[in-house]
Amino acid sequence: MSKHALHPLDVAVALHLVDEPERSYAGLAEDLGLSSSTVHESVARLLNAGLIRRDPERERVVNRHALLEFLEHGVKYAFPAVPGARVRGVATAHAGPVLRDAIIAEDAFVWPSADGESIGPSVEPLLPKAALLSKTQPAFYAILSAVDALRVGRARERNLAMNFLKHFIQRPQQESSSAELA
Repeated sequence: MSKHALHPLDVAVALHLVDEPERSYAGLAEDLGLSSSTVHESVARLLNAGLIRRDPERERVVNRHALLEFLEHGVKYAFPAVPGARVRGVATAHAGPVLRDAIIAEDAFVWPSADGESIGPSVEPLLPKAALLSKTQPAFYAILSAVDALRVGRARERNLAMNFLKHFIQRPQQESSSAELA
């Protein structure tokens, strides 16, 4: 893989920067369970891809339009969620917190985790430690589970997830954090 090509975790970094654009590299790393150097490399890739940009007043600004376009049209092709074996894990996609009340389905897609409360086909999360987010950062867990609905869902799930993500990404900067969206 080219050092400039996006990695799956870059999507999580960009989404976290929507909510906390001034967060330090160390803070982002702590929040996402990554190293500071990994976050720094991710920001460099996001800059290269045009999903974030430099701003004279701030170090980095999420290009909200480009991020929405990538989520809607590219994430399922760049980082497809291929269902795997049935395992215990944390519910995601249509079974995650954003869509579980709107979508009735027999099986829940899950991020593998021995601590998970659901059993279903596994999907590899965009972020290596995503399964921990359901307990440590429930609002951000909701956001990543909505992205999984874009990656693996059918048209209805994708439309509902995209509406949620548009609301999250397009809201005015002064509105409070994603905690209210979960």
